[in-house]
Amino acid sequence: MKKLLFPVLALMLCIPPLSAQNKGDKYVGGIIGITTTSISIDGSSASQTTFGFAPEFGYFASDRLRVGGSIGYQLISSDGETTHGLTAGPSLAYYVRLCDRFYYTPQLAVAVDCSGSVDDAALSLFCAELSSILAAYETELVVIFHDSRVQAVQTFRRQDLPLHLVPVGGGGTDFRPVGRWLDDNGLRPACLLWFTDLECSSFPDEPACPLLWAVWGQGGEQPPFGELLRLPAGA
Repeated sequence: MKKLLFPVLALMLCIPPLSAQNKGDKYVGGIIGITTTSISIDGSSASQTTFGFAPEFGYFASDRLRVGGSIGYQLISSDGETTHGLTAGPSLAYYVRLCDRFYYTPQLAVAVDCSGSVDDAALSLFCAELSSILAAYETELVVIFHDSRVQAVQTFRRQDLPLHLVPVGGGGTDFRPVGRWLDDNGLRPACLLWFTDLECSSFPDEPACPLLWAVWGQGGEQPPFGELLRLPAGA
């Protein structure tokens, strides 16, 4: 699926890193961090602590365009169980200067439809693709799991790879609560990516940012706005 998804995302996103350089320059950097996530639903709760670091290296193929790679380590502790992970992958970044010594990393909001009409195969495909996005782009993912309401929210950066996602849902479908959640929390993402089967006619107001519907299957409603990408079942 990455061959279909990434070209569309590349047209919609401008992903800058931390400082601009010139053609021929080399780059060495990285990320280190620790995050704690707690989820409570219907009286049951779960928590997860993640520690990770990812050194990164790169080369400027042209002014402000960097290609490179990263190697990362991650430790995940969840409900008494500990998991270790190693990652490696390429990276691509284009630097945009807002003013001297100031650059920004935009957020990408990702809504994941976890309603009863979305089966486990589709959810597995949706969640697997999120790791590929972080491996390819320097960005922050705000992942919003929903059915007829927002059920859980997780935030990830590259140091969180490999991702440990907890889809929550199983009820009916309503797209509107996701838009309200973004407004209520003051999020202004650079792009909104929506994984869904489109088996719903309750669409939100059109967002100010570009929107890509990544759709499992060939059915569903026709979105009134945004770009539409059909995902092959065998992707």
